[in-house]
Amino acid sequence: MDFDYLFRIAVNGPSFAGKTSLIYRLAEDVFVSNVLMTIGIDFKFAYRTIEDSLVRYMLVSLMQWDRVGSERFRNTSYYRNVLGIAIVYDCTNLIDFYSLTRDYIGPAIQSKEECTVLALVATKIDLEERTVTRAMGQQLAEESGFLYFETSALDGTGVQDMLAQIGTEIRRRVREKADHL
Repeated sequence: MDFDYLFRIAVNGPSFAGKTSLIYRLAEDVFVSNVLMTIGIDFKFAYRTIEDSLVRYMLVSLMQWDRVGSERFRNTSYYRNVLGIAIVYDCTNLIDFYSLTRDYIGPAIQSKEECTVLALVATKIDLEERTVTRAMGQQLAEESGFLYFETSALDGTGVQDMLAQIGTEIRRRVREKADHL
């Protein structure tokens, strides 16, 4: 399939945050409930149209290697050559939410390139056991310079809108950079 742009988006976050389910919803518009933990890197492709251009998204799910917190094992080289970084968290897990800045947001900010779009994505908003409020997520995103989205891979809420907004912002930044060359 021919396409006009390839936007690589790294999807990262704590274990069991719903990264793989989110990617399946984006790429295949299905919810997969029996997902095995990603070992290493997994990816899917999604195609969407932005204005008059067909965009091929390479959605890359990453396993965080340093779950014990050791700085010497932290590797952010997988953020090279990506135009979007989506940090995903489970809105029913307050402990993981409080670790986002240290474990995911800080490294993403340090590793991003000039045109990289950063997004903070709440998942599992369909569940009643929510412990992280929308206001808490929005505040963290605003303080960190991230876009903010709330999604449910189960019923698809917010998923397509998230990809459309990230893609539109990537395209805007890439065009703006090209205009200044």
